[in-house]
Amino acid sequence: NGNIQWDNGLSISSGEEHQFGVRLNTDGDGGVYFVWEDNRNIDDSDTLKSDIYLQHVNSEDEISFADDGYRVTDTLYSQFGPLVRNDSNGGAMVMWGDQRTGGSIGLYIQHISPVAGSTLESGGMLSFFGFATDAANDDYYQGLL
Repeated sequence: NGNIQWDNGLSISSGEEHQFGVRLNTDGDGGVYFVWEDNRNIDDSDTLKSDIYLQHVNSEDEISFADDGYRVTDTLYSQFGPLVRNDSNGGAMVMWGDQRTGGSIGLYIQHISPVAGSTLESGGMLSFFGFATDAANDDYYQGLL
């Protein structure tokens, strides 16, 4: 309705380092999911590393996950461009681009519930691979899995 929801603000993440690329979506029940890229786990030898984090605020303005968010994936290399959609049942589907192979980009998904956490494979489930390729080092494969 255009009203300020949290007069004094509400911390979505208290993680150190750089959080960016924030997206949000309602949970369908008066709350909201936030998803973002996060560099808190980066070190000097891992300049291409970013992880995906999620936070949920329910209709009572209560944070569902730890103060610094729920780590959706922390695999090798860079995960980027996360999006979140509610699953119409209180949970969320998170999708992102992923370079865990070091070459071509895959599209990964994860289903997350505030009660059960991740419900798919640890680190996410590959849904499409082959958006880009390093022809010298990576076979080109494009297709739905």
